Amino acid sequence: MKAQTKWMTALTSVVVAAGGILGYSNLTEADESSGVPSSGENSSPENVIVMIGDGLSAGPMEIARNLEGGKDTDLFMESLDDVGMMRTYSDDNAVTDSAAAGTAIATGSKTYNGGIGVDEDGDEVESILDQYQKDGKKVGVISTNTVTDATPAAFTASVSDRSGQADIARQQYEAQYDVMLGGGGDYFSAEAQDGTDLTQEFVEDGYEYVTDEESLNEAGTPDKLLGLFNDSYMNYKTDRDNVDSEEPSLEEMTSKSLDVLSQDDEGFFLMVEGARIDHAAHAADATGVWQETMEFDRTVEQVTNWAEERGDTLVLVVSDHDTMGMSMTEPMDVESLRDIDVSPEYMAQELEMDDETGTFTEESIRNVFSEYANMEISEEQVASLLERIENEEGSIRPIHEVGWEIGSLIAEEYKVGVVDSNVRSESSTGGHTGNAVPVFATGEGSESFNGVFDNTEIRNKIQEVTESGEKEENKQTMSYTDVSDSHWAFESLSWADQRGLIDGYDDGTFRPSNALTEAQFAKMLLEFYGESEVGSPDGHWADGIYNALEEKGPPLNGYTNESARNNSVTRGTVAEVLAHMNGNEYGQERAIEWMYENDITTGRVEGETETERYDADGELTRAHATEFFKALE
Repeated sequence: MKAQTKWMTALTSVVVAAGGILGYSNLTEADESSGVPSSGENSSPENVIVMIGDGLSAGPMEIARNLEGGKDTDLFMESLDDVGMMRTYSDDNAVTDSAAAGTAIATGSKTYNGGIGVDEDGDEVESILDQYQKDGKKVGVISTNTVTDATPAAFTASVSDRSGQADIARQQYEAQYDVMLGGGGDYFSAEAQDGTDLTQEFVEDGYEYVTDEESLNEAGTPDKLLGLFNDSYMNYKTDRDNVDSEEPSLEEMTSKSLDVLSQDDEGFFLMVEGARIDHAAHAADATGVWQETMEFDRTVEQVTNWAEERGDTLVLVVSDHDTMGMSMTEPMDVESLRDIDVSPEYMAQELEMDDETGTFTEESIRNVFSEYANMEISEEQVASLLERIENEEGSIRPIHEVGWEIGSLIAEEYKVGVVDSNVRSESSTGGHTGNAVPVFATGEGSESFNGVFDNTEIRNKIQEVTESGEKEENKQTMSYTDVSDSHWAFESLSWADQRGLIDGYDDGTFRPSNALTEAQFAKMLLEFYGESEVGSPDGHWADGIYNALEEKGPPLNGYTNESARNNSVTRGTVAEVLAHMNGNEYGQERAIEWMYENDITTGRVEGETETERYDADGELTRAHATEFFKALE
């Protein structure tokens, strides 16, 4: 069976049975045309490689097929042994963004659009990559976007909003992942990191740091590798020659990562993202979708061949969501689209500004369309474009969004099937859709990825076939019903539980995201310093605690103001008290500096000073309190 036929058979199979069941054929037989063998026995893979085509769905695949060679052209990914379909909705929307989608895939938890590595309540959750690192295996991420953007960030960080890319970079540094390759150099810079050049911090910690194709190829096989090849996202494949790019390809980054990670016999986890498929689709750019999809597909072939030689690796190819509902239409002008050799974003950068009108000149618009898209556009189209590229304040929108509008005009001209500009402008995701997306798998355990399933099932399925941990819903290794070992602070929570530093609630929950009260904090202090028998049976449960604290004299208000005992303790007060209890009678600002100096905290929000980043006026959660005390130990 040809690879294309095999994939399309899986996509359209309908099994009519009692109750009417939609299903997919179990495609585990060998594919003679691809040479890729069936996965065979259900043994556990040592390595897992998750490849994410951002925004890739059946429509973009069909566009790529036809622009690459015609309707009979095969994509390699379609030849993999097992095929599934994945639903993608987020916690708060039928249409997901990349942050919520990446989080679901990486952690097994639904979250709101914009959330990275957190659940629907904003509580941090652990990724499958972090689980692998905890198991002593090497881990890495690759992206043609910034390494701090939604998809790679979902595997490597936890932030309440995806815009916090500088915070994500700090978390990635603190976690010391073995390989990180992609764009995003600006977020590691001293300007973004309050004067600290994070790349230099990586180097001092033993990382090989590379910035272009040549230095990547010359890097050998270091133990740890950081590569940042662009200040922002990496260039579109269509634009690399025109901008004299010195960036490596996705294939080169992946090859180097495999060399580095496979040095360790314990196995590894690698996430590879072809990110700019999505960016091209946002711009309705069929040419860009073709080029980015084919680069991703060649990388899938490269990885599959590498894994086939070893026989100990699961290769999983997924998408996070569909973008712009792109499709191959009957009248689509394939030849004209093939002739375009730059992205709409590149075209936008070639427009000339009219200083008097504050917008682009009509002549430059006509010239750009004529030179780069082989189009002669009308006065009405020029006027429409100028109107669409303005925001509500009358200013020009960001250059990539100008490219979106240029791309939509080109798509209309050449009859590309795609969501129109009006729908995109009303979409908080910039034109994502709720369409299900394909999943392809091969290697050890790949048969688990047949059928139709939710994006949150990816992590559980990986854990099941790799035996890297129990299924997410079965993890309960603490004495509290609401804390599993996927919680970001599980190690410190279980440590505090065993030490008896902080109690749970009568209903058997711990409520780690609840704010810590002054009374609870006071108890933690004395338990930590070895004075536990101080309770009072006659009054408030914390009376004896406060009596003991009064003798020590830390700057805590509760023992002089009974009404404060149930107040949430502020993070600034906590810093001051902890410094005091360690013999440092500092004021709050110096106490916060002391917290940073002793690696008790990294802060939790954006800010220019340590005090701002620490969020001194914010509440301290019960989970964060256990982190602080464990760091003190």
